[in-house]
Amino acid sequence: MAKNLEKAIARFSKRYKESGGYEKFKQLLESGETLEAIGSVFGFTRQYASLKKIEFNLQPPQKKYHDREWLCQRYVQEHRTLAEIADECGVDPGTIYVHLKKCGIPLKGVPSGERHHRWKGGRFVRPDGSIVITAGKDKGKYLHRLVMEQSLGRPLKRREKVYHIDGNKSNVDISNLRLVSKE
Repeated sequence: MAKNLEKAIARFSKRYKESGGYEKFKQLLESGETLEAIGSVFGFTRQYASLKKIEFNLQPPQKKYHDREWLCQRYVQEHRTLAEIADECGVDPGTIYVHLKKCGIPLKGVPSGERHHRWKGGRFVRPDGSIVITAGKDKGKYLHRLVMEQSLGRPLKRREKVYHIDGNKSNVDISNLRLVSKE
């Protein structure tokens, strides 16, 4: 087994030297080539190219869209679209979208929350009739539990259940709610 490994390493070293060695590797990395492409030039895998990159302590050039100031200038100040920026960088518009979000740059023309055309009040009615809050600090909580908490002036304990007296789970009037403790 060790003999085969030694042969493979010798074969890679020979191919590596014949193809230009360190200088060629560095040039390809700096020109923006992927590790797959670099590996194919030298006849080894992407993983091996990655190991060589670490061995040589090389870093690929930083992409333009990783720079918050550059991205902000193109998107906010120059009013360019995601597609235009993506074409300039040679990437998918989704990549630019992700980096805008990472950099905290607000998206233009994409209203959210109450400004969105499909806003439904921040509530969702489940098939059983229960109302769930879908926005704000109470996101994910049941409306009937929030009404009971406000009435009591304290948060409910996990073992406390709120029942609807008339059986209608959409009716969250405090007169229709009853607190039951499971102890």
